[in-house]
Amino acid sequence: MKADKGQTAEAATLRDRAEEQLRLKEDSSSCQRAEDDARRLLHELQIHQIELEMQNAELSQAKEESETVLEKYTDLYDFAPIGYLTLDLNGIINAVNLTGATLLGIERFRLIGRRLEQYVAHESRPHFDEFLGKVFTNRVKKDCEIAFLKEGKYPFFVQIEAVAFSSGQECRAVFIDITERKRAEESLRESNALFEVIFDQALQSMGLMKTDGTLIKINRTTTDFIEAREAEVLGKPFWETPWWTHSTEDREKLREAVRSAAQGEFVRFEATHLTPAGKLVWVDFSLKPVKNEKGEVIFLVPEWRDITAQKQATEQIEILNSDLENRANELEAANIELEAFNYTVSHDLRRPLTTINAYCQVLKEMCSNRLDEQCKGYLQEAYTGTLSMNELINALLSFSRLSHAEPCREIVDLSALAHEEAEKLQYTDPERNVTFRIAQGIQIVGDRSLLRVVMENLLNNAWKFTGKLTETVIELGATEVAGQPAYFVRDNGSGFDMACADKLFTPFHRLPGSEEYSGHGIGLATVARIIKRHGGRVWALGEPEKGATFFFSLSADEMNKEGN
Repeated sequence: MKADKGQTAEAATLRDRAEEQLRLKEDSSSCQRAEDDARRLLHELQIHQIELEMQNAELSQAKEESETVLEKYTDLYDFAPIGYLTLDLNGIINAVNLTGATLLGIERFRLIGRRLEQYVAHESRPHFDEFLGKVFTNRVKKDCEIAFLKEGKYPFFVQIEAVAFSSGQECRAVFIDITERKRAEESLRESNALFEVIFDQALQSMGLMKTDGTLIKINRTTTDFIEAREAEVLGKPFWETPWWTHSTEDREKLREAVRSAAQGEFVRFEATHLTPAGKLVWVDFSLKPVKNEKGEVIFLVPEWRDITAQKQATEQIEILNSDLENRANELEAANIELEAFNYTVSHDLRRPLTTINAYCQVLKEMCSNRLDEQCKGYLQEAYTGTLSMNELINALLSFSRLSHAEPCREIVDLSALAHEEAEKLQYTDPERNVTFRIAQGIQIVGDRSLLRVVMENLLNNAWKFTGKLTETVIELGATEVAGQPAYFVRDNGSGFDMACADKLFTPFHRLPGSEEYSGHGIGLATVARIIKRHGGRVWALGEPEKGATFFFSLSADEMNKEGN
């Protein structure tokens, strides 16, 4: 037993010694391995260090590039021409760019954390709330036009677009100021409304066509004319509309006009249209090309107006002109006959008058001592009658010649003519107490010889109807009537009743009470005819026993010639 135990202990010791030797051997080889491992580890560490340094350099470069890109995109964000906003579910501003802050007129830091709605115009807030709700609910891009308040006071219009983030907690919005566009649109709407009013209310028919003749617009006057709706004629070639279908000739005219107008030519011609009642009317039709900025014809504007009354009037005028020409020929023939009659009067009537006048003078000289006073009176009456008849014949001849005498225009001193006639009158009866008041320097443009006749008749008339006065005043003067010069001869004689004024200038008509004065009733008619030949008029004012004033004026053309 003891031997077994001894052997066992010895074996254990041997084992321990063997293990120790093995351990020593292993320690020796481990040192060698450890040294090799250390070298490998160092190598790995050096490589890893280099890798880390390279990664660090790349990270630094990436950081710099990221910062550069961030700065660039921050600038793009802030200085973009449109406003950018980030809003949460309640419409609170989480971010805004500088443009957005500028549009709202509020500093950016004051906007952050505030509700965007407080900068929306009061009347637009319900619309804005609805818009924002749709953005978060539908998760798709939405847009609308909203009225905002700049600096919280001044309204302006923006177009805003927004889309929610995928989280559904925020949305990004962009908005631009469209105030000028809205004003332009409003101005355009007003202009269009005004155009439509003018276009529809125009008294003449108007429309708009393509260059191929297709009708695309007409005004109300046009539809009223044919009692049709726009839909019945729009989109058709113009020549196939009811205005033109009655006449093949007019349709061909229109086709040719469209071709010419499409080349830039303005076309105008007269045509006929048929009304729904079957009445044919004449129209003045035109086609005007409308060009773009390049000078290309893009539209044609047809216009036409009813000229039926004008055409009828023209036809009537032509008829009247024809009648007038015939009448003028008849008058010319009558004038020739009148000239022949005047010749007959001047010769055939004067011949027996001359004979009677001569025999009266012979009887008076040869038989005067054998005739009693009564016979001498009869003889004197016969002689005076021949003289009066001769004067009447002369007056008739002079009056008839005035109807076709053409005045010869020149500057005439009316004052000088009046002085000459006054001297003649005073010479005929130097015993009369007559004062002539003749204004000096009265000059007019007219026929000197005819105006002399006017002065002779007017002054003679005044001289005659003041013959019973002990003191007579006859006056020539100038005045202004209705802004035009007028001339007058005034006397303080017997005057006349204004109820008879319209008969003063009627040939051979004498007013009641004038029988005691000499004359044939032709003098004032002669004055009227001469003034009429000068394009003027003559009129009179008077009162019984308080004198009379005779006015005359020449035409405005004559006044202009005088002024020149």
